[in-house]
Amino acid sequence: MSGLRQYANEQRQNLLYWQRRRRYRRHLPPLNAADRALLDALERDGGLVTSLDALALPGTPAMLAAGDALMAAIKDRPAVNKGAFAVQPTQDEIGV
Repeated sequence: MSGLRQYANEQRQNLLYWQRRRRYRRHLPPLNAADRALLDALERDGGLVTSLDALALPGTPAMLAAGDALMAAIKDRPAVNKGAFAVQPTQDEIGV
């Protein structure tokens, strides 16, 4: 019986969550045209392949530059495991 009670509670919590999301949606600012086009394609097709440039996320150029620098630093390093294709940078190289 407790399994049924737990399931019913989970379903109630899920319903409350989606009701709160729907109520909050009207408080969100409108999307710009580019973001609206991406969202429409995602909703229509269920998935979307795009580029970082199209997303126009802040910090993308710096992230790509850091990734390029990291790749240049580890490109000639042997794989982590013999016969593997993965190369792992150190924590210092990642900046952790």
